[in-house]
Amino acid sequence: MRFHKNVYFSSKHQDDIIVFTYALNGKAWRFTSHCLDNAKLRTLNLEQLLYFIKNELRLNSDDVFEIYTDENNNIVKACYRIIFNKTWDFILVLDKNKTIITIYINSSEDTHNTLDKNIYARA
Repeated sequence: MRFHKNVYFSSKHQDDIIVFTYALNGKAWRFTSHCLDNAKLRTLNLEQLLYFIKNELRLNSDDVFEIYTDENNNIVKACYRIIFNKTWDFILVLDKNKTIITIYINSSEDTHNTLDKNIYARA
């Protein structure tokens, strides 16, 4: 199932996000070729961004805005919005092995007013 913090995160989800993030921080970064191909099209300076991710970034559970769960309600994928600089944030979509599925850039001013809340679970 797919959940968004602006639609519904249960208290269990909140706790699970903390555990999920803690576990990811203990793992090495992995990148898919799909992620790197898409990042080239979406980022301002791919080399700088990847350096930041690999050498400076520590994930924070407060940055999670979307999760995907399996049939047992375990988190299998999470989306983190990370402040990169004054102008840009970047989004990391990570699986439970700390593999970056995709990276994309958002304006730091983008509040996603067009979010389609109907695509997310509510309980």
